[in-house]
Amino acid sequence: MIPNFNIEQHYNDLRAVQDEIAVLKKREGSLKKDITENYDQMIEMSLASKDEPFGKVRIQDGGYELHYTVPKKVEWDQKRLAEIREKIAEHENPDIYITTKYSVSEASFKSWPKEVQDTFIDARTVKPGSSNFVIINQEEV
Repeated sequence: MIPNFNIEQHYNDLRAVQDEIAVLKKREGSLKKDITENYDQMIEMSLASKDEPFGKVRIQDGGYELHYTVPKKVEWDQKRLAEIREKIAEHENPDIYITTKYSVSEASFKSWPKEVQDTFIDARTVKPGSSNFVIINQEEV
């Protein structure tokens, strides 16, 4: 333990910082919304001129350049991919086209009988996740 550590002071400082962060995030959101609304038509026109409605748009305004990015998010129908994988496997290696990732729900694993768990145990690695903590002021509870 750290000598002269004051949990109450750290608690109060942490709360103050978290409150400031919340205020700043709200302010940031408001500013970004204002900027987006101001350049909305230019952004829409620039995106419409592209082959796809995403990517980076650059808008000049005086000595400033706004870089507005609409990210591309691709989702795949897992059931349909499994069907396609089976068809490809009939005549060639589907791994050339499709990456398969296996996973097991931890809740499911824990609910299985020990014999079933033992079958999977060699394929399971447990690593620590990101640590986190919360300080609770008992007077506020």
